Amino acid sequence: MNETDDLRQACAVPLRRQGEASEVCLITSIKKGLWGFPKGMIEPGQTPQQAALSEAEEEAGLHGRILGASLGRYTYHKWSRRLQVEAFLMWVDRVDDHWLESDLRRRRWCSYAEAPSWLAKKEQRQLLSEALRRIERDQP
Repeated sequence: MNETDDLRQACAVPLRRQGEASEVCLITSIKKGLWGFPKGMIEPGQTPQQAALSEAEEEAGLHGRILGASLGRYTYHKWSRRLQVEAFLMWVDRVDDHWLESDLRRRRWCSYAEAPSWLAKKEQRQLLSEALRRIERDQP
């Protein structure tokens, strides 16, 4: 199996400011209840950035914009296939009280410092680190 056989997914790493505090949004997976970032399949005709925003809205009720280029990629196996996930930094402008998958998932906002201890996958902890480096670097 090579990269062209991989199923492609996009992931949003959602960040916001609440007053003086900076926060990251995590959601649970449907089956295992593990904490992670919104992610899902890139549909035909969608860019990875569009898919990341769409998944954030469906899975977490988040609206916003993608900041910059890809944070990176990781692969995992599911459905007897290899999935390749491309992640993007998302700045959240608006949060819905109810959203498409609100009956299936939990959503949690936490500080940048506490988020890594909640993330189930090492790869997602690495993406968060890259997102935070980028935010720190790009601040005036």
